[in-house]
Amino acid sequence: MKEYEFHELANEFPLLGGDGFDGLVNDIREHGLREPIWLYEGKILDGRNRYRACQKIGIEPDTREYEGDGLEAFVLSLNLHRRHLTTSQRALLAAKQTNLTHGGQRGDKDQGANLPDGSVSSANAAEALNVSERIVKTARTVQENGSPELVEAVEKGDVSVSKASEISKKVPKERQKEAVEDKLPTPKQANQQARKNGTKVLASDLRYHDGRTPEQNEAEKNVTKIMFQCFEALEFLATMKVSAAQLVEIMDDSGRYRIDNNLGAATDFITELNKIWRAKDDKAA
Repeated sequence: MKEYEFHELANEFPLLGGDGFDGLVNDIREHGLREPIWLYEGKILDGRNRYRACQKIGIEPDTREYEGDGLEAFVLSLNLHRRHLTTSQRALLAAKQTNLTHGGQRGDKDQGANLPDGSVSSANAAEALNVSERIVKTARTVQENGSPELVEAVEKGDVSVSKASEISKKVPKERQKEAVEDKLPTPKQANQQARKNGTKVLASDLRYHDGRTPEQNEAEKNVTKIMFQCFEALEFLATMKVSAAQLVEIMDDSGRYRIDNNLGAATDFITELNKIWRAKDDKAA
């Protein structure tokens, strides 16, 4: 049986596996090859799954050489008609289209839809695959930052492109396979590991956990909130547009009451803060 290489355009689409491929093998074994294998310059342009099925059965497939223009449009038309692709799968295909050029292809009738260097624009790729440019941009993030396993998961429809983009941004490439296969520890398990090892641990929520309890995290949030409130108060006092004398002069009875109730404690706090802060500076020096 003659062997053929796969064209790069054909490789944009995921191969069938499992029950889907077994069903195709059984159908060809029972009814024969109903649709020929399309070749371009001796490589399979469309029909990789049918070709693999024929190999498994041991029959020589019928082939035809494609001699028209617009290879991308031809391949997309056949595959989009035949396959039920998710939005994420189509977005990834569109992203792949923007990375291809027309070098080595016959004819240039589609060049008006492409960029000056021959690459496909995001807008035209998105239009061809019936997706938004925004999701194509997200898919390109997955292509650029994702591991082969992560990209393959989107190709197969196992992971959405938005989830894959999140994984590619938050998870180191060498650990993205674990995220795809749901092998990262749960947040609870991550916290247990962190307390045991004294290091931060990546969990299935794509966050690093350091072993602290929810109560400890809440307490830290409260301290942080108070710290920023203190910053704002000090910055306000330091940049006031009126002097203390002017403030006292214009103060009404309600304002004087509030000053009486808070000035002593505020003065004590600022005095103590200044003392501790200066001592810290002296120690550092």
